[in-house]
Amino acid sequence: MKFVPRAIQDVMLRSSRIFPAVVLTGPRRAGKTTVFRRLFERAAYLLLEDPDIQARARADPRGLIEDLRPPVLLDEIQNVPELFAYVRTQIDQNPRKMGQWLFTGSQDAPLMQGVTESMAGRAAILQLFFTPQSGGNGSRQLSSGRLPGGARAPSRTGFVV
Repeated sequence: MKFVPRAIQDVMLRSSRIFPAVVLTGPRRAGKTTVFRRLFERAAYLLLEDPDIQARARADPRGLIEDLRPPVLLDEIQNVPELFAYVRTQIDQNPRKMGQWLFTGSQDAPLMQGVTESMAGRAAILQLFFTPQSGGNGSRQLSSGRLPGGARAPSRTGFVV
């Protein structure tokens, strides 16, 4: 499958230099994992949809997180949102290490509540959208949404929404 570049890629890279964590939300099949894995090829990858990994994450969340060597991509974090608290502890131990924790997840209320409560000031939150492709061929193109106030660099003191 051919990789489709996304307009959000530059914002993701800038965010990873400003924040210890980057959260990319959006609908299923929008390309969240694909774009992260393309931009951060050296990041360890953990799919939290896997029942065995979910079981380990719930049985020993601290052990799971401590066994990982950042940078790490935790894919589909909404399946085990309690991991945010353990990642926060790791970030707080090394607050100057940027772009070490990468997350994908759906834009559902429990996920966003976990991010807001556990990752405040530690994570950039970005959203990937589907948008209709112009040109009339009926296909769809993947792209990012606009940031409030236009395409601006994220602030270290707040969230990028």
